[in-house]
Parts: sequence; C-alpha cells; structure tokens
Amino acid sequence: MVAKHVSERLRRAIESEPFVTSSGVELRITVSIGVAIGQSSDDDPNLLIKQADTALYAAKNNGRNLVSFHEAA
Repeated sequence: MVAKHVSERLRRAIESEPFVTSSGVELRITVSIGVAIGQSSDDDPNLLIKQADTALYAAKNNGRNLVSFHEAA
C-alpha cells in the first residue's frame, strides 16, 4: 500500500531531522498521522476526513509518533 509506505517515510523523516529555531535551539519533533483511503472516486470526502481524523486520534492514543490507518468496513 503506497499510502502506508509514504506516511511511514514522512513520519521517520520528521522524527530524524532536528528542527532548529531562529535562535539556534535544536528541537526534536515527532508526528502522528491518520490515514483513510477511499475505495473509489465516488467516496464522500467528508466521510474520508472523519475516518482520517479517527485514525489520527488512534495514533495519538496508542503512544504518538505513529501512523494509523482507518480500516474499511
């Protein structure tokens, strides 16, 4: 699944690259990502957003710095 690989690569890239502020302070940043994948071009965009939001909260609740996917029914 392309979305899974891209999301994980993005998460790892953000985690591994320090963010340096304008004053030179180095910060480590992590990201939680929620992904929902439509089955066809007719999928309701609002439903996909809601599913991705649910997946995002699952990633946060399961420890953060994770990618979580909405499982299609």
